[in-house]
Formats: sequence, C-alpha cells, structure tokens
Amino acid sequence: MAHTAHTDPEMMREIEDPPEVLQQKIEQLVELIKASKNFVIFTGAGVSTSAGIPDFRGPDGKWTLEAQNRTRDKPTTPTFKAIPTVTHMSIVQLLRSGILKYLISQNCDGLHRRSGVNPNQISELHGNSNIEFCETCGFEYLRDFHCLRIKRGRDHFTGRYCDVPHCGGRLMNSTIDFGQDLPHRPLELAYEHSMAADLHLVLGSSLTVQPACKMPKITSKSGKLVIVNLQRTPLDDRAFLRIHAKCDTVMGGVMKLLGIPVPNWLLQRRVVVSHSIISGNYTLDVTGVDAYIASMPATIFSRVEVQIGGTPEQELPKEPFQVTGKLPENVSKFSARIRLHFLEHFKEPPVDLIEYIADTPVGQMMYTLLYDPTTRSWEVQITATPKEYFTSPVMPSSRKEIFNHAYITHSILPHTGTTPSSRSWVAMTLVPNTPHGQCIALSGGTPRGPDGEKSLTQPWISLYNQSSAWVHRVASPSEADLPWVSKPRWGHTMTQISESKAYLIGGWDSQCQYEEVQCYDFSSGQLSLVNLTTNRIPPRAGHTATLCKNGTCIVVFGGAVCEEGNYRYLNDVHVLSLADNSWSSPTLHGDSPPPRAQHCAVCVGDKLVFLGGCDGRSVLTDCVMLDTGDWHWSYPKVYGDPMPPMPYKATEKFRVFPTRGIAHKVLLGTYTFILYNGPQGTFLIDALHWKRRALTGPPSPTTTGTTASSPIPSPSSSTTTATTTTSTAAAVTPPEQAQQELPPNFSVAAHGSVLTGPATVVTFGGYDSDGALVPPHLHAITVINPFDS
Repeated sequence: MAHTAHTDPEMMREIEDPPEVLQQKIEQLVELIKASKNFVIFTGAGVSTSAGIPDFRGPDGKWTLEAQNRTRDKPTTPTFKAIPTVTHMSIVQLLRSGILKYLISQNCDGLHRRSGVNPNQISELHGNSNIEFCETCGFEYLRDFHCLRIKRGRDHFTGRYCDVPHCGGRLMNSTIDFGQDLPHRPLELAYEHSMAADLHLVLGSSLTVQPACKMPKITSKSGKLVIVNLQRTPLDDRAFLRIHAKCDTVMGGVMKLLGIPVPNWLLQRRVVVSHSIISGNYTLDVTGVDAYIASMPATIFSRVEVQIGGTPEQELPKEPFQVTGKLPENVSKFSARIRLHFLEHFKEPPVDLIEYIADTPVGQMMYTLLYDPTTRSWEVQITATPKEYFTSPVMPSSRKEIFNHAYITHSILPHTGTTPSSRSWVAMTLVPNTPHGQCIALSGGTPRGPDGEKSLTQPWISLYNQSSAWVHRVASPSEADLPWVSKPRWGHTMTQISESKAYLIGGWDSQCQYEEVQCYDFSSGQLSLVNLTTNRIPPRAGHTATLCKNGTCIVVFGGAVCEEGNYRYLNDVHVLSLADNSWSSPTLHGDSPPPRAQHCAVCVGDKLVFLGGCDGRSVLTDCVMLDTGDWHWSYPKVYGDPMPPMPYKATEKFRVFPTRGIAHKVLLGTYTFILYNGPQGTFLIDALHWKRRALTGPPSPTTTGTTASSPIPSPSSSTTTATTTTSTAAAVTPPEQAQQELPPNFSVAAHGSVLTGPATVVTFGGYDSDGALVPPHLHAITVINPFDS
C-alpha cells in the first residue's frame, strides 16, 4: 500500500559499502555461519529484484511509485516467469547441506518454492501467489499461474472449487492483505525457529511490516542478527553486523568462501500416471503434483496427448487428464504413450514419456522431470512408486480404486479349551516363539459389566495357538502376587519386543495404579520386573505404548491417573530405549494435543498417528501425528466420511467411560492404510492423502456371524505371505459358537487387538453400545482388496 512507503529521505536512500569493507563483512558473516548451530534466513522483496520483480519501498518500488504518483518506466518480469536468482539458489544449497536450518520469507512471488526449497523448510508468511486453498477443508493446490481473486476486495475467491470428495468448497488465493491474519502454522514455525536461532540473516527486507518483522527481533535478544539491505531498517541498531549491498553480491561471496558451488536452476516438475482395469474397462489418469508433496495437485500442463495400445491418439485439453475405455481383446498388458504439453513460461518443449506398461489391474508410476532453460532440454527420471508424504489428498486411481472398493468381513474364530471370561481393557500381541508355536497372547482386563464387578476365575495371561486352542498361564502357590498371572490388572499395554518377549507397562487394579515395566517371557512363562537405568515415568493407565524407530524404542503417550478419586488426563511423551532400558522425555515442538486416555496409536514410517480417546469431558475424534524424527506435533485434517458423534456418558458404573478404539497398519496390494475399529464403527484411513472411509461388508454378507480358521500365520512364513489365513475359510466349530451373531457394524470400545496378517486384525473383549461386555470370542476383521487376485 502507498501509505506504507518511506517518507523520510534518509530511509529511502540506498547505501553501498565500499568493496574492501564489503569483503571484510562477507568474511565476518562466513565465520558467523561456520560457528552457528541454528542458522535461520529471513527474506524480503530485495532477493527477487535481480529476477526482474520490483520491490515495494525502494526508489522505484511499487508502493513508492504509488505514493509519488509515478509510473514505472522499466520492464518487469511476471512472477510466474521469473527465474530464481543467485540468492535463491544459494539458500537452496545451504538448506540441502544442513548449514541453514530454516527459511522465513515475506515474499509471495513463489520463487523460493520454484527454486527447490522443501515446503517443510520454509514459512511463507504472506502466502504464495501460485497456491490456492479450500476455505472449507484447507486443501491446497499449486498452479503454474497467478491465483487471482475474481473480485477486488477482501474476498479471496478465485472462481474455482475444491476437488476433494464431499467438499466442493470455494478456493481462495493464499496471499495476505494488510490487516489480515497471517497463516497460523507458518507463523508458529517462524516464531519457533526465530527463538531457537543463534544466527538470523535478513536479506532484502525493509523490516517494517508487522508481525513478520518481529522474527529477526526475537533472535536479536539472544542470538546474532545480520542485516543485508541497501536501505536502512528499524532494526539496524540491534544488528550484530550490518551490510549495505545487493543480496546476490553478498550470497555469491558467502558461497565462494564456504567452498560450496551455487547450483544452476532446473525447473522441476512431477507427474503421476496411474491406471485401473475393472471388468475389461480401463481408466488412465495423468496428474501433475508438487515437486516435494506428492499428494498436492499441481496445474502444470496445458494439455496431454494419450495413446492406449494401438488405439488412435486422444487429446485431453484440460484437467482432469483422464481417459477411459474398453481394453482391446487378447491384450495381456496395459500400455500407453503420453505426451505432456506445458504452459511454456520458460519455453519448455513437450515431453514424450517412455511407454507406460503394466500387467496388473491397478498401478502407478511417478515421473520427475528436470528442465534446463539454458539448453531447453528435459531429463526424465522414473520412480516406481511415489514416496508417501503425510499431507492432504489427491489420489491416483490405483490407490484410489482400492480405497474406494475395499470391504471387510467379520468372523468368530473357533476354539478348543477354556475360553477366557468376558472382559475389557485387555492387551494383546502376536508372539512368534512360545512352547505352543506362534500364538496370539492376551493379558489382563477388567470384568466390570452390566452387573457391576465380577471375579475372574481364569488365569490372566492366555495364548491362542495355531490349532485354535486356548492355553493359559496357571499360577503356582508361590506366585500369589504376580500381576496378570494371579492378580488382576487392566488399562496397561503389552508391546512385543522380540520373538518371545513382551513389555507390559502401567495399568490399574482395584487398589493401585502402576508405572512399572514388566517383561513376560512367553518361551519360559516367567514374568520379571525390568531393571530400569533411569527414573520411572508417572503411573498411568489407558495410555499407548508403540514400538518405533525400527524396533529400538517404545514411545508412551497420554493416559490417565487417579488422584484422590478424580482422574487427571495426560499428554506427555516418554521414550523407553530397548538398548539400555532407560526412559527419556524428548523435547517436543509444535502445539501439544489435548490430554487424553483410551486413544489408539499406530506407527506409519517415522510418524506416530494417534486417534480419538477421551479427556474426561468428551469423546475425541481427532487425529494427531507425532514425527519421531524431530518430535514435532502436527494435526492432519482427515477428509471423507465423518465419525459419528458419541456422547460422553460418565456414570457411576463407568467413571472412566469406555471410548478406546483400535488402529493397525494394513497392506492392500502395495499400499499401506490404517484400519480403525471402535465405538463409532470401522473405518479405512489413507494416511498418504488423509481420507477416511466407513467400511461395510461384502455385497453378500456370507461370512458375518460365521466362524473361521485360525488367522495366525505359520512361524515359518513371512507376514506378507499370510494372506491365505484370512477369516473367510469355514471350520468345524461347536454349535454354541456357530450360533453367535456379530453386530453388522461391529461397534466395540475398550477391546484388545492384534494384527495377524497383512490385512487381518483379531480382537477380544470390550463393551458394546449398551455398555455390556462383548461375549468372550476372538473376532477376526479382514479388509478385502477386490483387486487382489
């Protein structure tokens, strides 16, 4: 805005340090960078002026010209055609090398993202003119053009609508107006990194726009602030080093002294090609995606030409680039030739992709395209499957078809021997090495049901083996005080740490609550207290304990503790190292989630995903994610089918109201999903695109209420080959079992569960929707991939 232009001639005047002084300052800056452990850069419009984009408050800046009622007499470059500068590419290389930890920018020209900066390493505080987002669900779209609003004013509507199913919200351009709030998460990250920085380098900013200009000021209180700008700034007196020079000159000199070459800029594009074949009908999708976020759609093509097999070539003139048809007879493989046409901002010629060939019903390939504008040539790189990023949705048809058509079967497993009595808050795991072969292990639980407290007559640790037989750990006279063996305990966790051992953590009984870690050796039947090398964590129950980091540690989150008759809910995180049995509490970043208990957790890659739970006042249905690499909290928005609301009905019988569901990572084809089952029903969650779908049974529910063969894989077979043990095979079962019917939606809370195959989960116990204990049977839930031959 013109009113923000400089009016003081001294602030307007541009100053340049003499060459010898400038060189000394650059050398001093390099030494500061070498000594820094948390180096942050803050950029303004001055880093883009050498790309032909005018600044705002320089002598010929946009706001300066408006304030002086002058017109521009020099040509400029549209931001979507601008090529990143020496400064942009230096920043990219410093980030890649790990020297620079984070980038904060006021610029909305999109050049940082175009130069190759990973979106996870930058806060674009004033938005990005190439990105628009849905005002309803928040999903973002990258465009290779300006995302302009259709009307002047505060309404940022671009005239386009969201493609996310069940949404269709208006798309808004992401740039920020004066007086408008900055985007919450980028602003929060900028504050965090500014507070942690020991060196903050400002490049090309007047430092006059609030609240962005607060970031360097924050660092100046405890770290060193360096400002590179031709004009004076309000923070000059706080600067440890002040350099009056052009940004490219300074950064070029810095990189030379660091001995790091400045890379040439290459335009990077990515495209996902996917197909599906159903009953001889094919669908082919060609989708542009962000260079770093594989699930973020990118409008980068003007048109696409496709030829399927020997059929005539088809031109697809606009998004979505999808072609459907009937597969020719006697064709064993699906093949397509694809030509991509771009918007030619950098005079890009079309790209002919190599022939896309597949012999499976569904599939996809990701292509990375690198364009050198100096030679006008493309380099095509092929990736077999896209990397799974944890962001919001655009689904290639292969993954999408499986997600949309998967269904579930429910079964009751047969058994011989004495069945454990009905119970809830039980813990389960799969143990490969026991005297009875590979078994499902069950421990603990509480018998509180519709008639109040009951006593359990069976042992507390039980095994279900491959012969469908229950085997119980019977206490000897000398073992009268062993938890789970001769004394009740519930609300604990049981985490498998080896082929024959599991750690049991925390829990309650009718008198006490516990923080201890017990190790149960299933090969010998011995329970022993783990000798911890550090202090114990506070007692708790209803927490989660998840094996993470390739099986090297257990991460405990949340739970509840009873204090003088009242329950206090927790949101702390503790890590138990299996190398030395030591507890530690990592430094967490980002907003901590609300305290909770009875939630469920699943580890997907290096991310821990927590679903639901309760906080003593309400039933939670949110999704929370913790990155175990940098211990950063995030809150992915899950699209698709909502979870039905569930009232929190605290009663005298249920002072800790049962809300806990179960969550497991399941494999359908080559794709990973999360299966959730709980009081709200059964859902499939795509953690790549954060979509949720309520699962139902097959069109003909022949397996509901039936019994099945054991789903426990043979110890000699790998987990990935255990699909033959799903719960659809019939077995001879006692009549009283065969008569047991399962509820159609199988909505259960506070039950135990274990993953026994790629897509089969076995549960035991819990409460139904009326608060009654579920009959004591093992229930198998299997997700069926209809494309799996």
